Amino acid sequence: MQKLLDHLAIAELSAQAGLIALSRHLLPGHALFVDQNFAISRGTSWPGTSPLDDTEIEEYLERAVSVEEFSHQGRKIFWALTVPPTEPLSEAERVLLDGRTPHQVLISSCARVFGEDSATPKAMSINGVVGGMTNDLALQWHENAIVAVVWQRILDNPDLRDILADHEFPLYLHKRARAIVEKRASKIVI
Repeated sequence: MQKLLDHLAIAELSAQAGLIALSRHLLPGHALFVDQNFAISRGTSWPGTSPLDDTEIEEYLERAVSVEEFSHQGRKIFWALTVPPTEPLSEAERVLLDGRTPHQVLISSCARVFGEDSATPKAMSINGVVGGMTNDLALQWHENAIVAVVWQRILDNPDLRDILADHEFPLYLHKRARAIVEKRASKIVI
């Protein structure tokens, strides 16, 4: 990152303009802070409204998976990775995946966490988060990126975050993400 920032300085972009340009080319889950301003990659949770105060920045950075500090044009830059690392499912784990659809797994999880009466509306909300996050076809989504970004978005949503504790919710996420990736791959014309 430091070398990339050095190249942006050579191009005579301001620190903020350079970070905004850079953020447009990063995968979801990256946030860059300079002073009280920020630039985030598409699909990344929003830190707030600029200018941010020090407390808002610190709270955002505390939730990040990793944070690195760089110097750029004499200013301190924080680069935060905000999505949890995910490992691809092993072949053994894939074999264990049952034949239920992603929606059936989600309804089952929602019923356990939110109750039978709230299962369908909560599932619709969660599916809305997934659809909203992955509707940008220009982003080359892969299964683990979808899982990580959706996990972060749901963690940021107080009405939905309890679902993250359910033991089958990761199964839903992986099944849904795989279905999205496969559907898009089938549409690619060579």
